[in-house]
Amino acid sequence: MSPRPPIEGQKLARTFTVQNCKTTPIMNKPFTPVPVRIDVVTMPVNELRQLITDTVTDAMNRATAAAAKGAKTAPNGAAVLPELLTRKEAAALLRVGVATLDGYVRDGMLTKYKVGRSQTRLKRDEVRELARLAQ
Repeated sequence: MSPRPPIEGQKLARTFTVQNCKTTPIMNKPFTPVPVRIDVVTMPVNELRQLITDTVTDAMNRATAAAAKGAKTAPNGAAVLPELLTRKEAAALLRVGVATLDGYVRDGMLTKYKVGRSQTRLKRDEVRELARLAQ
């Protein structure tokens, strides 16, 4: 592998190659080691801050765009993400208890959506539609 020139304005401090471990830690299965090249560069702190800020901003913009794909749009053309309700909020909107709401989910009348590892939410539009049908 030939050395890559540093990014403009950066000074290449050191380049070295390491080999990945020979087994995966979780499944303990062998795999072919892959060389990993690491370039260590020096840069001023303010440039590093800007690089991190730009990278995080770009990642957040891509995540927002991916979440908004297929979403409804507001009159001004901005993407409107579906508003999610907690079980308690949805039950209050339907004027039922949380246990009854859980029954609606079990019966397929509502769909619950996982948020994070352990939280569930319901779409406001779906809850409103069920409330309209129940009248």
